[in-house]
Amino acid sequence: MSKARTKADATILICDDDEILLGLVSQTLKKKGYRVIETEGGKEAIEAFLKHSPDLILMDANMPEMDGFETTQKIQNLSEGNLIPIIMITAWEDDESVKKAFNAGAVEYVTKPILWPILLHRIHLQIEAHRAFAKIQNQNEQLNEEREFIEDIISFLRKSKSFEPHGINYLIDPVEKTTGDILLSARRPDGTHHVLLGDVTGHGLPAAIIGPTVASIFYSMTRKGFSPGSILNEINLDLHTKLPVNLFLAGSWLALDATRSHLEVWCGAMFDVLIFRHGKLFKKIPSKNMALGTKPESTFNMIVNTIAVEKGDRIFAYSDGIVEQKNSDGDMFGQNRLIATIIRYIIEDAPLELLKKELDEYRGEVEQEDDVTVVEIIC
Repeated sequence: MSKARTKADATILICDDDEILLGLVSQTLKKKGYRVIETEGGKEAIEAFLKHSPDLILMDANMPEMDGFETTQKIQNLSEGNLIPIIMITAWEDDESVKKAFNAGAVEYVTKPILWPILLHRIHLQIEAHRAFAKIQNQNEQLNEEREFIEDIISFLRKSKSFEPHGINYLIDPVEKTTGDILLSARRPDGTHHVLLGDVTGHGLPAAIIGPTVASIFYSMTRKGFSPGSILNEINLDLHTKLPVNLFLAGSWLALDATRSHLEVWCGAMFDVLIFRHGKLFKKIPSKNMALGTKPESTFNMIVNTIAVEKGDRIFAYSDGIVEQKNSDGDMFGQNRLIATIIRYIIEDAPLELLKKELDEYRGEVEQEDDVTVVEIIC
């Protein structure tokens, strides 16, 4: 069991060119149980700060050569973001001096003559506050290290050797290291190409955890030759059984047969799947299904569109991160702008990164709000 830290654990650095006041403050603090370091000038205080890393500094404002304001600012510049609590002690009470002290990095401003109960109380509060902040920082660093470790595990699990890159183009741009979007691609033994683009509610670790489970079902059942309906039913049942009610998987399923002339599309709580022919929008396939994981097996109805496609047709599925991205005016990128960008991409025979370039230019200084995933199948 850890013990509570005491005053004897705290070190206070005093900087004052008045030897009498320096001795008086030092003796008072030592009687209260603090460790004390005495310095009589700014340069000496900076050297003592670097050597002893005190918990708090009492700084006289009016000193020769280097005054307390300059000394305070230099010490805070050396604190590497972990600002040390510095209490300025001075006879000056004007607003300009007070403002100057706080701008330099002081946390308190105490005027002479010193009222000891008030000073001792402020010292105690500042030390405890600084320790609490340091503890929170350490905990955050530990959490970030653990998060990175988990992210690396999830990223490793998501990178399946079963992923089939041939016959598709894709763009993945997550908000965080681990994305809530899922992109899976594999072929059945009969040559049918299965592609699933999924978008888990939210993003980050909770959303990313779903990915490896869905991927395992997708690849194992595709490898065994199961139909899209069977695979989607199995994913839905698994997610509905295991996930809390606020997590589910929206998705677009594309199944292109071996001759690349027959397309099956399932779309659940996603934007339209888009088919382009001869550089123009040929067909929109809207979502007619619930997201995966929202309904038990007995009520999970599946509507699949079957479409004849031609050689050269381009089929696009995408997560909502691209169409719902806003610019500085609060306007969304939108599906119409996406369609126009895809047409330009096809006509110019450009890389799929063109979509990301257009999106980045549209949002400008606005931060990316959600994971962006786009997949294209060329017939």
